Amino acid sequence: LRDTHLMIDGRSAHDAKGITPLEAAAALDDAWEEELAEMLDAVRGRLGPSMSGRLTLSGRFRTSGGSMPATLQAGRYTVSGQVQAAVFYAQDSISHREVCLKVYDGASRRAAAKREASVLRLLGGETAPVLYDAFVEGDRTILVIEFADHQYSDLATFSRARAAASPYRGIASGLSTIATRAVALRLLQCADKLHDKGLVHNDLKPAHFLRFGGDWKLIDYDAVLEEGEAR
Repeated sequence: LRDTHLMIDGRSAHDAKGITPLEAAAALDDAWEEELAEMLDAVRGRLGPSMSGRLTLSGRFRTSGGSMPATLQAGRYTVSGQVQAAVFYAQDSISHREVCLKVYDGASRRAAAKREASVLRLLGGETAPVLYDAFVEGDRTILVIEFADHQYSDLATFSRARAAASPYRGIASGLSTIATRAVALRLLQCADKLHDKGLVHNDLKPAHFLRFGGDWKLIDYDAVLEEGEAR
């Protein structure tokens, strides 16, 4: 949280539990929603068309385990782009929705995939991406996950772009006080939901918060440990 310069009345976001219900409610009014829309427009403008939308690569897709097939699950999922080395865009021919495929190569990564799938099911999609499906194809374990609004507008990128374009020059994050409080509160809700389940994320950072349906959610749960479990 310190990396995003999120401050609440001069206090660290770690002390955000001091926010009153009225202050939290104020952050959700129409003015705040309009401000968030302006922030997203600023981010899109600074990132440019190649980064603000999906990243689609021509030719064959690859992971650390080799070439990625164009279709999976007997043609149900058609791969259309690559976000990272192990994350792909795809179209689900049955539900007709866009999804993300997170690929775990090799039998040695199967336990990590199973752990992430279990955590996503446990969290239920409120503060984490929705898990639609999980399957094994060859040596790969693949999770089918909710499609983020803007894959490259993670919290770190969002904050930097907004700070550069913001009229709020006195605030390092580039957000107004109301918006800063709202974002900080949402990040803490994501972590708190996980902790309520007796789990620890182990890799909390701004790059692991993305927007889904307009809400910030925490991603990447393959390193999660139960409370008291050795790393």
